[in-house]
Amino acid sequence: MPVATGFVALHEGIAMMHALEVAEKYRCHGMAALLCRQAAVWAAARGGTRLAMLCTRANAGSNALCSSLGLAVVGQYHYRKFKEDTPR
Repeated sequence: MPVATGFVALHEGIAMMHALEVAEKYRCHGMAALLCRQAAVWAAARGGTRLAMLCTRANAGSNALCSSLGLAVVGQYHYRKFKEDTPR
C-alpha cells in the first residue's frame, strides 16, 4: 500500500504538482517534502526550471509545506457559483 502519492506534469519548463496526498499515519515525517523534491528532480531531468503547486488558503499543512520548500504565492483564484435562487 502506498504511503504517499502525487501527480506532476511539465509544460514549457514549469512542473505543476497536483493531488499530493500522504497517508495520515505518515504525515509530519517529511514524506510530502520528499515527493516534492523528487518531482523537482524528475522535472529538471526533462528540462524543467520551475516547480509550482496549488493549495487553498485553508490548507494550513500544504501552505506550511510550500513555505518550508521556499515556494511563494504568485497568484490566486477562486470559484464562483450561482445561488440556487438566482435566475440564469
